[in-house]
Amino acid sequence: MIYLSAQPDEYYFIWQLQLQLFNFVQLGIPRENIHILIGYDHKRGLSKDFQALIDEHPDVNIHAYSDTRKSKAYIPSIRPHIIAKHFLAFPELQHEALFYHDSDILFSSLPDFRALNEDEKWYCSDTRGYLSAEYIKSTIGIAVFCDACAAVGVTPAMIEFHDDNAGGAQYLMKKVSVLFWEKVERDCADIFSIFEGSNDSIGFCNRQNDNRIQSWCADMWAIWWNAIFFGISFEISKELDFSWAGSPIREWQSKKILHYTGSAEKGDKTIFRKNNYIRYSPFHDDFSGISKQNCSFPLIKLIEEFNQAQQHKRCDLTDVTFVFVTRIQSDVHLENLLTVIKHLTLTYITNMIVIEADEKQMISPEAFSEKIDYRFFYDENPEFHLTRYNNLAVARANTEFIVLCDNACALLPDKQIMQGISILRSENISIVSPYEGYLLNVDILLKMLFMYSQDLALLEENINKLKTISRRSYAGMIMVKKEDFLFSGGDNENIVSPGPQVLERIKRMQILGFNLKRIPGNLYWLSTNTKEGHTPQADDASMLEYLKICSFTRNELVEYIETWPQ
Repeated sequence: MIYLSAQPDEYYFIWQLQLQLFNFVQLGIPRENIHILIGYDHKRGLSKDFQALIDEHPDVNIHAYSDTRKSKAYIPSIRPHIIAKHFLAFPELQHEALFYHDSDILFSSLPDFRALNEDEKWYCSDTRGYLSAEYIKSTIGIAVFCDACAAVGVTPAMIEFHDDNAGGAQYLMKKVSVLFWEKVERDCADIFSIFEGSNDSIGFCNRQNDNRIQSWCADMWAIWWNAIFFGISFEISKELDFSWAGSPIREWQSKKILHYTGSAEKGDKTIFRKNNYIRYSPFHDDFSGISKQNCSFPLIKLIEEFNQAQQHKRCDLTDVTFVFVTRIQSDVHLENLLTVIKHLTLTYITNMIVIEADEKQMISPEAFSEKIDYRFFYDENPEFHLTRYNNLAVARANTEFIVLCDNACALLPDKQIMQGISILRSENISIVSPYEGYLLNVDILLKMLFMYSQDLALLEENINKLKTISRRSYAGMIMVKKEDFLFSGGDNENIVSPGPQVLERIKRMQILGFNLKRIPGNLYWLSTNTKEGHTPQADDASMLEYLKICSFTRNELVEYIETWPQ
């Protein structure tokens, strides 16, 4: 039996299919029996997101077809359109049994497909509440119902006779011809046009929605009515009953299919709201508010299982410690820190040390997993002594390589981080700047999208929309060999201001003979709109210290470092 879905080339469907594939494989459905069809715009070509899905699942039948519909007014007509193309490409499918389903369904357990396949009858889910002839007539009237029937080539009496089996949504279909799908494509567009015309005649100012029909269901009417047109026995089966995201939790067990759509209000965090995730996936969102009493809860548990299964994709940086030393100045600053740490946690198997130094603790220890070494130091000094706390953090680290994440607001493409660490591991290089100097400011909108998607490609694709803060910067993130960094004295605690501190660190290591390398690419800066708490006097003193370091020979610098407190 083939499990068949069809959808347009839109990111919205990517994460649904990823979750569905995970669920299907969990329940033992053979990967080769899963057929995923994608309809793409022939001018733009297939999106990189769907191409990535195909590349990630070579053992699943994922096929892309150009959308060559004559009319695209009814978006779901792309489904029968590309299914017909798929059946033409693989004519043997016309002799198969198909479970034709939406991308947003999951199984709590598999329906008894063996029993449903014992005859030639087609089976479907119970959708009488919004597909039956009685619903149509009571909503938009007999005349419009008759017009729609005529468009398909069936009589109203034929539809009314089969009204007890007005099913749809998920189907078990057998021996379906190309001709059937081609006719469904034409007919669903016609039904949509007729029903939408009725809706338009009412107008949007009419608050009485009882007379507006759900015209988006046109493809379901087209399948049901065409089964009648072709003389196919068509029956609702309780095996294909489904629950909704907001259904009582008991229905997760009593019904084998979860269709996690529905009409949850925008602000309702107790129910999973699929439409929140049109531009990004739900995989990294906070679902702590989801109620355990509805069917959204097992959906969230499955998302957690999916995320856990992705852990093997993380890159191995167990010989690296990322160091974050911070004094939280605003809610935005804290949000930035948590965003950066979350991304690193999702992307790498690594170590992290977070030090917060202030009069008041602003970071909740519960914000981090037990694997992150978080320390709070009470510090009432208005001058934030970053270099001192950097040295404390580096001393705590037990790895060969250190990544100093100044100000905790920097994001780097994964390839740049991996390239930087690879250079430290394999070359005679002691300090790496993992970008070439361009520091780009990420605006609030893009930051929010990144927080939900955790996809750095989003920033790279919108690079022309980002403001350049600096073209020759070393700030944000620097990578060092711990042994060489400590031989160089660590961070210079005579420097307080961040500008001279970044440059002085590099200059000092170079004077001592350690090699520096820069990596092509940009650094993305999550702006805090706050200022560092340093006085002009501290800035001047820090700059003088930097200039003094620059004036030293190697031997003079070694002698000077020996005077620093250990």
